[in-house]
Formats: sequence, structure tokens, C-alpha cells
Amino acid sequence: MGWCNETVDEFSTLASLQAGNSICDLHSDKTAYWMPTLKDPNGNTVLPRVTFTYYKNLPVSYSSTIPPPGGLKIVAGNPQANPKTFWDCFDNNPAGKFTTSIPRCPTDELQVRLAFPNCWDGVNLDSADHRSHMAFPVGSSCPMNYPRKIPFLHIFARFPTGSGGPGWELSDHNILPHADVFFVSPLADLVSRCLNAGVNCGFVAD
Repeated sequence: MGWCNETVDEFSTLASLQAGNSICDLHSDKTAYWMPTLKDPNGNTVLPRVTFTYYKNLPVSYSSTIPPPGGLKIVAGNPQANPKTFWDCFDNNPAGKFTTSIPRCPTDELQVRLAFPNCWDGVNLDSADHRSHMAFPVGSSCPMNYPRKIPFLHIFARFPTGSGGPGWELSDHNILPHADVFFVSPLADLVSRCLNAGVNCGFVAD
């Protein structure tokens, strides 16, 4: 399931995405965001009711944030390891359930939280495992080998009330949430006007 850039598919290139159209509220953002489709126990596709994309300046105390270069690819979550992404119920019912399994949300929306590493090695736009060129901050700074801080990307997707529970899975047969981003637009104005200026620009559209 992809969103923002209308042309995103498994064969997408930087050139094809640059030539595509954006359906995000920030129309200048042609970045491709993707996560596996959610399936119910009968194999039916369940689309999110809404998705939110947040760009933050984290860690605040560590140098300046740079715009993500076009062509940079990042993966959030890892089906084989402990991801920094979680499922939960938006109304916190059952309480305190931030989990890597898909909970049943009987009274409100099922939610997935996708956190992307934002410390870049400054050289590679991708790597063989699609992960080694990026790292998460450690404490208040980025690791030594990942000195360039791009915006911290946090995505929330919310699915209809009653979603989740036993038998629900993602289209790749995993239940651990994971997602990809393929940056196209540099977001330079967002970085300079909001993040590095210490301004909470809230909802940004053009």
C-alpha cells in the first residue's frame, strides 16, 4: 500500500517518482511512502481510514537538520528484530498495549506507529540490506558513523473500528509493522522554515 506519490510501485525510480503526481496535502512532496496492506482473517484488504506524516527535529540538541536528499531510501521496522514501530488501539483500550502483534480494537481504531531512523551516513542513498546506511539517534546525538541528521519521520495509520485480532496479518504474512520511504522532494523549505527555526508549523499544505 503506497501513498502520496500516485505512481509508486515496485519498479519506481527517482526519475519516475519525480515525474509523478502527489496526492498529499503538501503537493510539492512527491516522496513515496509504503507499507504492506492489512488483511482480515478472510484475506480481505482493509485500508486505513487516515494516515498522518510527521516530520520532527529530533534530537533537538544535535547539530542542524538537513533536507533528505532525493533518492534516499529508508526502512522502518524489521520483521526479524525488535522494531521501533508498534500497533496499538487509538482509544488505549485495552490500556497500555503497545505491541508488535495486531491487537483487537473493539471500540476505536486500530493504529500503527512507524518510526524511521534519521541519522544518515551522509554518503549512501541505500545499502545492500536497506538499513546499514541509517541509524537511530543514541541519547542526544547521532552515532559517529552517521553524522548527518535528516528530519525524524513518524507515520501513523489508523484502521476502522473493530479491526485487528487473531488471524489478521499484513499482505507479506508478517504481523510486525514495517514500512519504506523513498525520498523524492528535498523538503528544504520545511526544514529551514520550521525544523531548524524551532517553529512548530503544524499542518503544512500547499
